[in-house]
Amino acid sequence: MIVTLTAQALFEFEQVAQACHWTEQQFKDTLIADGCVVLPYYSNNQLIAYLLAQCVCDECELLQISVHPDFKRQGIGYDLMSKLMTLLKAQSVHRLLLEVRDRNAAAIALYQKMGFVIDGVRKNYYPSVTGNRENAILMSVRL
Repeated sequence: MIVTLTAQALFEFEQVAQACHWTEQQFKDTLIADGCVVLPYYSNNQLIAYLLAQCVCDECELLQISVHPDFKRQGIGYDLMSKLMTLLKAQSVHRLLLEVRDRNAAAIALYQKMGFVIDGVRKNYYPSVTGNRENAILMSVRL
């Protein structure tokens, strides 16, 4: 059965996929916002990954990309990002922005492989499971 991408479904998915995750209300607010882009990724009718982005005028921000732990390192993140970039180019979006935890070396490498450059750092931006804060690396790519 294919999972309906409701705020509740995304929140429940995140309970498994991410140590630090959004609240169900954050998903609700994002899903109803103008310019919201949702790209699900299914395997055997089960949600195994998704991407959320928010577009405003000719720019878009990647808000969330999440892959189930059992399916990481299989190119799913790359596939989702490629689909997003193709979709955005077709809609005349000129720039894609994102932020990523500075300790997420795999994601940073993926984004750099896709042409993203580092624009800056937000110090102590993300909460962590240890109670400390983590820096966010700001990245963007021209489409």
